[in-house]
Amino acid sequence: MSSTQSYCRFSDENYKNWLKTTESLYILRNRIQDFIEKETETYHNSLQNKSPLHRQTCARSCKLANKPVCQLCEHWKNEIIANHNGKGNSIHWENCRPHLWPTDKWEVAKAHMPRGHKEHRKFDQFDIAAILNLMSSCKHFKSIPGQSVINVITVRNKLMHSPDFKVSNEDMKNHHKTVLQLAEKLQPHVPEMKDLEKKITQFHNTLDKNFNQAPCEVDGQLKDLQTMKDFQKVLDREQQAIKDRIEDFFSRFEGNQDENVKDMKSLLDFLDQNKDLLENLGPEVNKLKEMQAKVDQHEEQISNLTGRVDQLEKVTHDPVIPGNLLRYKNHLYEYCQAKKWPEDTFPVFTEDQESQGYRGKVTVSGQSFIGRRVFNDKKAAHQEVAYIALEQLKLQEESTDEPSSSDIQPDASSSSSSGEI
Repeated sequence: MSSTQSYCRFSDENYKNWLKTTESLYILRNRIQDFIEKETETYHNSLQNKSPLHRQTCARSCKLANKPVCQLCEHWKNEIIANHNGKGNSIHWENCRPHLWPTDKWEVAKAHMPRGHKEHRKFDQFDIAAILNLMSSCKHFKSIPGQSVINVITVRNKLMHSPDFKVSNEDMKNHHKTVLQLAEKLQPHVPEMKDLEKKITQFHNTLDKNFNQAPCEVDGQLKDLQTMKDFQKVLDREQQAIKDRIEDFFSRFEGNQDENVKDMKSLLDFLDQNKDLLENLGPEVNKLKEMQAKVDQHEEQISNLTGRVDQLEKVTHDPVIPGNLLRYKNHLYEYCQAKKWPEDTFPVFTEDQESQGYRGKVTVSGQSFIGRRVFNDKKAAHQEVAYIALEQLKLQEESTDEPSSSDIQPDASSSSSSGEI
């Protein structure tokens, strides 16, 4: 495939701005690796040496931190909460394997990261989202001004949420300034920060030099070996940036499917328009298409449900769903029992009263769902929202075999952190 077909996207300055800004975060992440490795080790050692823990090991091999654990792991859990900026319920315990807390620093660090890192156990496996969230959420990093970290988190989230992979010139300048401000705060602890701007500028120049015209016009003519290397470097970094964007989508989709269906379509449309990326990101594209198929199937099921409800309304003039016809509330309870979830996470049904009737609501296992239609009868509203909850829980179960990082939600209290590491 010629570059005439492949690389026309580089003729858009706003797309190049998106790639430049994304790369600046990648460079920042690489520059703080040694610092994060060392401080995570120091933090872990400080907990190991506390008297309730004192380098003991878990005898029960506790595997789930959000389930009952042994006394030692409970002590570890309490220490992690005490060192977290925020409440314990803001910690993604599903990241952690408690029996490894006494021996693995990253198992402790992951408690302060976004969800989706259960299988990650070394720095190279954590993206900038995970590292920034660790710095923002863990009190051990209180010497780093929290607001500076949060500002970069905001930049990162804007990049990952951009539906068209574009950043304006003005926004790129502001993002660049925000990254450099954090680098300045980090420099007393991370000497490598002093030439961060130089490294970022080098990538900008490499990108502009090799794509200074619309590639569809120059047709990718390369002059020498170094130019070829530079050209390929840009494409490699672009591919990684797109891959990170897709992985970020997966984690956000699991948390809120309804709001991210459009994002999935924009991702697929972008890849369809750039065949080289479509080919090089085959596994990620296949996963996206599988997700889309599940969403389409789910929407069809919801459409069938509303059709059945409409038929009942026409026959009875009252949208009551008889228990012997639709028993989705019972099915939802049975699903929770089969999963052996704690009883305090079982479904709790409520409803909102609107001008035309009732809209069902249910909270189950920490997630809230709301009905799509308004009914004259509360029971019918509860049955419909039970169906929606059941189907979405099953969809999540099918699509979380390999979780990934999700959006960062830093606690505002971290912005006022101060002191020494």
